[in-house]
Amino acid sequence: MRVRYSLRAVNDLNSISSYLAERNSAGARAVEEKIRSTLTLLARFPGMGRPLKERPHVRVMPVVRYPS
Repeated sequence: MRVRYSLRAVNDLNSISSYLAERNSAGARAVEEKIRSTLTLLARFPGMGRPLKERPHVRVMPVVRYPS
């Protein structure tokens, strides 16, 4: 399955990355890796996420706390 990003998601990811990189580059890389690994899992196993009520064909999965 392909993972598609909304424009808002791309902007949010860029903002998060920039914010964290200014404060802690290692922490920023850890967060980015956790997000990527979660997206890889979601693409591989699309049933893992939960469907949105208002858009049931869209699935979401929270990214759990990353190791510090």
